[in-house]
Amino acid sequence: MILRRSPFTFCALVVAASLVLSAAGCQSSAAHRRRLSSRNPLERAQAVVRLAEMGDRGAVHPLVELLEDPDRAVRMYTILALTRLCGEDFDYKYYEPEAERAAAVRRWRAALRNGEVTVRRAAEPVAGESHTTSAQAFDGRSTRGDPDERDPPIP
Repeated sequence: MILRRSPFTFCALVVAASLVLSAAGCQSSAAHRRRLSSRNPLERAQAVVRLAEMGDRGAVHPLVELLEDPDRAVRMYTILALTRLCGEDFDYKYYEPEAERAAAVRRWRAALRNGEVTVRRAAEPVAGESHTTSAQAFDGRSTRGDPDERDPPIP
């Protein structure tokens, strides 16, 4: 038996297995960007959240396109992600009628064309969120103990 012959071999096997399992659970930002075009709105929303958590600068253009998604939840998570990444929302409201949303999307596109959109560094907090992690920002949880003092979701 290999395990009895050498404790080093056993440790090497454990480390190798850990690396394989952890790599299987991690997806690259490219994989998440591919999921933005999934037929499943839940997958699109999850990909949006993961890209924002990763601070993926390359996702801004595809995210702006998702502001026109037919699914209201996808649009909501998308504007939350763009606000987290860029610190701007260009007055986009995911729940407004299509005409108002389209005007805001045009503002996003114009700002991207004109170089007016800057992407924050991944660790740079949005104003007023210094104690909130990115995952918590999407669901309104706070690190504070009092549930009445939870941080609101990113506007």
